[in-house]
Formats: sequence, structure tokens, C-alpha cells
Amino acid sequence: MTLKQLTALSIKSHMNSPKHPKNHSRSLTIEQRNYVIFELNDEKTYSQIKKDFYKEYRREIYDSTISRLKAKKEEIGDVADRDRTGRPRIYDEREERQLVRYAVKHPKESLRDIVQNEQGNPKGASMQTLSRIYEEHDVVSRVLPGRMDDLSADNVKARKEFAKTYLKWDIHDWNLVVFSDEADLLPIHCGKEYIRLRRSQNPVEVIEPRQETKRNLTIKVWGAVSSIGVGPLVKYEKTMKKEKYLEILKANLFQAFPGLENRMEIEDGPEPPLPSFYFMDDNARPHRAKIVTAWKEENDLRLLPWPANSPDLNVLENIWAYVEDHLYQIKETLQTPEDTWRRAQEIWYGIDIDFIRNLYNTLPDRIKELKKAKGGPIPY
Repeated sequence: MTLKQLTALSIKSHMNSPKHPKNHSRSLTIEQRNYVIFELNDEKTYSQIKKDFYKEYRREIYDSTISRLKAKKEEIGDVADRDRTGRPRIYDEREERQLVRYAVKHPKESLRDIVQNEQGNPKGASMQTLSRIYEEHDVVSRVLPGRMDDLSADNVKARKEFAKTYLKWDIHDWNLVVFSDEADLLPIHCGKEYIRLRRSQNPVEVIEPRQETKRNLTIKVWGAVSSIGVGPLVKYEKTMKKEKYLEILKANLFQAFPGLENRMEIEDGPEPPLPSFYFMDDNARPHRAKIVTAWKEENDLRLLPWPANSPDLNVLENIWAYVEDHLYQIKETLQTPEDTWRRAQEIWYGIDIDFIRNLYNTLPDRIKELKKAKGGPIPY
């Protein structure tokens, strides 16, 4: 499947709302503005006003446009634009279009860099001025979701079904999930990456291939986390095999998370039934091997079905990023993989419980975002 086809199938969340008219309320005529006020005076809802407005003028408007016109009418008794004061615009309309074309052609160049770039800002306008120009021409910056190119049509379909199934789960449900995963830990900065594009565009249309990262200090680890804190962090060598994965589970899982072990509800007796915890691991081959699956079944391990290629749903990915970012801050002190392993353990076991709880609190919102994105990537 081509990237263009993937875009059509998976990344349409930003296309759900109507296209935004340029210049917003400023582009409406006085007649159109007064029409909105007339509808407001008639006590119609914003949804009905937008529907009536479209029938009358064959164009769409924002809720925010209606709100601004309402506020202006209440404040000054009129909906006409006030005379502009201050300096004239530094760029004319043709020049602004050129600035926008440059910004779109260089989507990863930061606004700070563009301000200092003669091609992108020949008249030396301020950062605020450029931001205004981009906004007026429907050019926005969005968080660039990771691993977009990994999603196939089947992945998108499975993620949509996952969102549908777990949309009603609240934080109490998610608090019963133990997340596990493997990671190659190395000292890198893990802040959010932004990309500039037109409002009608999708990030997959302009994303550049990722560059390889230096890995001489890399270590391979398996870890698990619950809503009450981190579990064990286990270092392993080379590639994770099914035998090694089963060995790790046997040695660590129930010892760290006894709530996972054969927790069937107790029907008789004075004690209340114990909660049923879930175990989550992704669809990596060792996780689904026959010997591993058999062991899970023998121990009545309650599994959370997981859609493939969904790191944006796994809170453990955020924790890996936290550890790597802290390793990056001390990278000058790391000389060998053993140094990385030693410091990684210090960081891992020192993670604040509030940080983990805040990540768990995002899970209901992640599922809502996934439904809205129709199975596409979400910015987590």
C-alpha cells in the first residue's frame, strides 16, 4: 500500500471539521454578520445558525466566529470592523503568499530560524507577525505523530475496533492494566517534534525519513509498569527470543504484580472479590509464541488484546522516553553500555508515582483521540 493510500485510510482526524474560511469573521460581509446576529437574537443554537448560514450563503463558519460577533455586538453595539491603528502591515498580500509558500516547503524549519532567514522573512518581521500571517493563510503547526509509516490498512482497522471496544473504559478500568514492553535504551532527547503544514494537509504527506541514531551506548531492556509504580527492569542481550521472554515472565511477572496471578472472583466467603487485573504485551513474535501463550493460559493470565503498531497507546512508551531523555542529560558521563545500564536503573526506579498516574489518567483520552483519528496515529 502506498503512503498516499495510507493517508486516505488512516490520517483523517484533522479533516473531520469543516474547512476554515480564510480570515475568519473578518472575511464576512456586513450583511452576513448581521444575519448571524439576527439568528442569535432569534435564540437559535450555534449548530442551527451554521446550518442556516450555509443555506443562505453557501459557506461555512466557525463556532468561534459566531462567538466573536456576539461579543463585539454586546461590547460596542455593532459588528463592523473598527478602523485599524498602528503601523501598516509589513508585507503586502503577494509577499505574504510567498512567505507561506516558503514555510510550507520547509515544514521542519523552526519559526525562530525562519525569523532570522532572509528567504523566509526578507523584511525581518517579528515571530508574532509571521505566526499571524501563517494562521491567516491556514498554515498550522502540529505535533508529528511517531511511526506513522508503520501503519498498514489492517493496523488502522484493528485500532479503530480497539477504540470502539474500550471507549467506555474509565480510569478505574485502566488502573487494572499492567503494561510491559521491550526497549533499546540510549541517551537521546525525546521531546515532541512539530511540523508545519497547511490545515488541509496530513503529516504523512510531508514527513521526511528518520535518520539512524548512534547506538554504541544502547542497552536492551524489558520492563513493566502498573498504576501504582514501576515493576522490574531486566537487561538482556541480542534479540529477544521466546525462551528468554518466557524466562523473564516466570522470574518477574507474578513476583512484581501478584494481582495478575490466577485472580478469579471469589463467590463465597466474607472477603470481597479481588479485582481482575489485565496484562498487556504487544504483538511481537516472542510474545505470541506457543510456549509463551501456553504458560499464560496455564496461569489464567487475563490479557488485554492489543492492536499492532500502537506505541502511541502504551504508557510505557512515554516512560521509555522519560528514561532516555534523562540519559541524554547525563550522556557525557556515559562511556560504555554498562554505564547506560547502571544509570538507567537509577532513573527507572526513581520515577515519581505521580508521573505514572498522570500517564494512566491520559488513557481514556487516548481512546477518544483514537476514535476521532479513525485508527490513525494520535499525538501521545
